Amino acid sequence: MFKMDTDKDIYNFSDEPCSPVKKQKRSNSELMPNNGTEDSDNESSFSGFHPEDVVNRIDVESECSSLSSGSDIDDDIISSGGESDGEEGHDEEEVNDNFDVHLQEDHEYYDYISNNDLFKYRSVWKDEDLEDVTTLPCTQPQGAKLPADFNAETAKPSDYLQLFLPDKFLQTVVKHTNEYVIFKKMEKRGQTGNATYVDKDWKNDLTLQELKAYIGLLTIFGLNPSKQTRHYWSHDDFLSCQGVKNVFSRARFCKVSQYLHLSDRLNELPRSHPQFDILQKARPILRQLSDTFPRYFNASTYLALDEGMIKGRHRVKYRQYLPSKPARYGIKLFMLCNSLDQSPRTYLMKFEVYLGKNQSATPTKFGPNFDVVARLTKELEGKHHRVFFDNYYSSVRLVKYLLSKGIYSTGTIRFARNFLPPVWEEFRKSKTNPFKRGWFKYWQDVLTPSITSCLWSDTKLVKFVSSMCTPDRYTQVTRRVNGREVIVKQPVSAHIYSQHYGAVDLFDAAISAFQVGKPTKKVWKLILNWCLNAALVNAYVLYKTSSQRTRSGPKKYGPFEFRLECAKNLIGNFSSRKKRSAGAPVRNYAPTHLHTMIKIGRKGSTRKCRGHSKFQPNFRERKRTRYGCSVCNIPLCPDCFYLWHKD
Repeated sequence: MFKMDTDKDIYNFSDEPCSPVKKQKRSNSELMPNNGTEDSDNESSFSGFHPEDVVNRIDVESECSSLSSGSDIDDDIISSGGESDGEEGHDEEEVNDNFDVHLQEDHEYYDYISNNDLFKYRSVWKDEDLEDVTTLPCTQPQGAKLPADFNAETAKPSDYLQLFLPDKFLQTVVKHTNEYVIFKKMEKRGQTGNATYVDKDWKNDLTLQELKAYIGLLTIFGLNPSKQTRHYWSHDDFLSCQGVKNVFSRARFCKVSQYLHLSDRLNELPRSHPQFDILQKARPILRQLSDTFPRYFNASTYLALDEGMIKGRHRVKYRQYLPSKPARYGIKLFMLCNSLDQSPRTYLMKFEVYLGKNQSATPTKFGPNFDVVARLTKELEGKHHRVFFDNYYSSVRLVKYLLSKGIYSTGTIRFARNFLPPVWEEFRKSKTNPFKRGWFKYWQDVLTPSITSCLWSDTKLVKFVSSMCTPDRYTQVTRRVNGREVIVKQPVSAHIYSQHYGAVDLFDAAISAFQVGKPTKKVWKLILNWCLNAALVNAYVLYKTSSQRTRSGPKKYGPFEFRLECAKNLIGNFSSRKKRSAGAPVRNYAPTHLHTMIKIGRKGSTRKCRGHSKFQPNFRERKRTRYGCSVCNIPLCPDCFYLWHKD
């Protein structure tokens, strides 16, 4: 074991083929158990496999021969005799060609894993004479990929957001919302028997500009949070927000929130239908973001796959409990995020909503966790990306599958997984960690040398499986033990994993920093608010990585400033309030520096004029008015105001 040179690339990039079937001659004795003179009772040093732990050569040959072309099995391991140099070179070229063809094939994921090749896969591990693992650089271009007609020098924050939510999609939302108003009106008429029923508070149809202003206000609510939505329209100067008042009246905002609809209500399937989608109301925006997120940003070299949560305690059967997450209760998401080198260090590429064991897609024989990783990484195949995941997903079989698709992977793994080194069973049974901090040991798969497994003693034994890390390489990290800092060894598997796995957690932190909208009882609207928030986070990443705009203002331009400017761009000059007409002039015959006519009472309320019963200016003894005197504090209509004060 040796210390890694700091100038050497720990990821060991090479121009050699990505296939792990590196042709090296091995004697048959390498597959045989090590029955030397080493002490077999020493648990800390693994002396080799026992005969019952090693698969019979004939069985190995029969299983390997059934694998499809392009697999990572080394043919020399199962060869029965020596080969000439010419024959060996011919075999090497044939295997590599098959591997390349396999990566370029356009076949469905379920067609591949439905065969028995991967299901029959077994591992044979060794801990001596470990070989270097070679990997190829990622062939995917990095960074944002904006449309050709997108001007990064003049684009505003709202322009980046509308890459994900274009006017065409928003116009569809406007259409379905107005249709939903008609649907509810007809439904109410059928329930009440009133053929002329209309919602008197819904006076105008929703427009595209009004919907943009509505999204802008939902963004403002996260920047200026209030306990209740009605407080933004409060008469109290310390609770109200004049900007919100200018854009929407409270009644109109509540009505837009009530009738907002993303899907076509007439075409929604009932629950009894066999093809009923429990997320059909939120499906349009889920589909829209799933298509546009990877369209405008390339997948980075390093990606992380983990679970996220939409916080909520709604009584739905797919609500999950994850005690390790900041939001312990909510709707679980499977998220694939870019791990970027510069701030902001994350970008959401793909995501799925988990609907429970019975509602999700029918799992294959490899399990639902295997299927999730395969679906989310479908578009990464053949480009040599590096994907990181935790022990909830990882298995030797999954790493093998991703490697056959041209995707390198690293993840922690559980002792209970299949096909791990047999000696790990002894560590699994041990209740204590028998090794000092910093101890580690590597094992390498004989049949697929690119796959390695590692045990590392930190605060506890940490297990890794990887297809991209050369064994026996390590770096040094600082740990605090008993109040003092100590330097311990960290294997390359743990080092690269700790650098890039936290991309999903960083995205969750960006989501939690600023909420969008207010709490709601409808689950699909909770998902809608999360989707708008995710679009804002990704729009900020696009802005920071590609914007060339000359901006005036504060030097610090972070997510808060970006969201505030984006909300202002969406709102523009829109206002749903009616413009006040000049109306009848207020008669100011009396001195107005003391007594002034003002509006009194609550909004929309009227009171009985005190002067009408006395003066009867229009031959009526009673009239209700909104006006009154600022000093006398009594209701007076404009006609009675002068008569009351002339003396």
